[in-house]
Amino acid sequence: MGLLLLRMVVFSYLIYDATAVPRPPQDLPRMLAAGAGVLLFLGLWTPAVGGIAAALEFWLAFSSARDFWLSLMVAMACLPTGFLTLLLAAIKLIGDRRR
Repeated sequence: MGLLLLRMVVFSYLIYDATAVPRPPQDLPRMLAAGAGVLLFLGLWTPAVGGIAAALEFWLAFSSARDFWLSLMVAMACLPTGFLTLLLAAIKLIGDRRR
C-alpha cells in the first residue's frame, strides 16, 4: 500500500509540474519527467523509470533555482520506488529458485 501511495504522489506532482503553468517548448525535461510519472503510476518498467525520473528531477533541481527543494524531494521519492521494486523482484526470484 505504501509503494502505491508513493507512486500516486510522485505521479501527481510530475503531471502538475508539467501542466500547471504554460512553459516554453525547450522545457523538455519536465515533459519527459511527466511521461516517466505516468509509467511509474501504471507500474510499467518501474525500476528503470524510477531512475530516469529521479535523474530528470535532479537535473531540474540543479539547472534552475525555481522549486529546487521540491524537485529534490521528488527525485528522492523516485529512487525508492524503482529500487524497492527491483529489490522485491530479486527476493522473489531467489525464493522461486529455492523451491
